Amino acid sequence: MTKSLACWIACAVSAQDMRAPVSVDMHDAPVERLLDVCREVTGLSITLEATVRERKSCDELRVTMRLRDVPARTALKLALEPMGLTGVWRDGGVLILTTERARTPVTRVYYIADVAYRPADFPVDPLPEICPCGSDPIGDLVLAHTGGRTWQESYAALQVVNGLLVVTQSSAVHAEIRALLARLRKAP
Repeated sequence: MTKSLACWIACAVSAQDMRAPVSVDMHDAPVERLLDVCREVTGLSITLEATVRERKSCDELRVTMRLRDVPARTALKLALEPMGLTGVWRDGGVLILTTERARTPVTRVYYIADVAYRPADFPVDPLPEICPCGSDPIGDLVLAHTGGRTWQESYAALQVVNGLLVVTQSSAVHAEIRALLARLRKAP
């Protein structure tokens, strides 16, 4: 399974929806038809990124498959992988893009002071001002629960600076990080 597909499957909001069973019987149908079926079953927004149309011809974006009562995520995975496409969780929905584009490294900054620091009433050891990978509790959580082996790639980087988490990773891993931080914020 591609990492980007795994990240949106693992997203707390969409995980249950993407397990909804779908039955598909398509022969040389446009990929949008499968996306329509998955949208209807899951209730999720599933969008084909505009660059996919620029990089792939209409003939390359066709689906032939017969499936009965399989999870929507499995149907999408089986259809998208041969086309060189994958899905990432973005802004509350699933964005379908090329696998290459999903793996392109992006640097993003996350505000984490609200989950990294406790209120003054709860004494804790202060975190150092700058914490490279592996020396900060939030950084350690991100490394352990997102991205898998992609953290070993030369482009991957994580640093905690003054209540900010600075990460260079693929869009897919950024989606995992956003989901993890959202879960941490909801924790009691």
